[in-house]
Amino acid sequence: MNPREHGEPTALPEHARELLARYVDLHTMSPDAMERVALGLRRARSRRATAATALIACAVAAACLLAWGLAAAWRPTALAGAVPAHDQASDRRAHDDAPASAAATIAPAELPVATATSTAASASPTTSSPTPTKRPRPRAAVSGSVDAAPPDDVPAAIGPGDLAAERALLSRAWQALADDDIAGALALVETHRRDFAAGALVPERDALAAIGRCRRSPAAGKAIAAEFARGHASAALRTRVREACEFVR
Repeated sequence: MNPREHGEPTALPEHARELLARYVDLHTMSPDAMERVALGLRRARSRRATAATALIACAVAAACLLAWGLAAAWRPTALAGAVPAHDQASDRRAHDDAPASAAATIAPAELPVATATSTAASASPTTSSPTPTKRPRPRAAVSGSVDAAPPDDVPAAIGPGDLAAERALLSRAWQALADDDIAGALALVETHRRDFAAGALVPERDALAAIGRCRRSPAAGKAIAAEFARGHASAALRTRVREACEFVR
């Protein structure tokens, strides 16, 4: 019976087995080679793990930097948005306080100085002259402020005594004008013009004279007020003269 006909394996010849054994020896790695290959594989895995860890760390750092940059960019924008509201509130408060502050600052410095006392009233001259018809008028237009400070432009050469004498003389003139003694007031104005030609209170003296002229000649009040306004820079005195002269019209 032939074994090939029944599919049974047949033994290799001797020379074939020798060739096969030699081939296996040539193509089989030694234990040292196998160890070197395994070591290389472990090192490759370690490098890949290290690279992956580094990539993850870089990604986390980039995310942190991005979040910090967004927060830094948002903070100035939020602060800039909050500033106008504060400024608007401050502007409103300043606008509300401005009229009272301006009135308190300007008015005392420019109003004429006067001391309306009984002594000044008794010392006014009693010059006989026709008494004009009394007209109602605002008290503020013909009387000075008792506590007002001296003008800021007082010449350095004028001493305290001269300034006090000027103030007393013009106070008597204001009081005479308030008492409808127009002739007496204008006489005191002329006395001041003679004794203190270059005094510190010349603008106040001119205002008093203009108001007295308006009271004496109401029809010329507008022209008198315009003439005074052209020659004097004090807004308070110009306003006082204009109001007094327009009122008597």
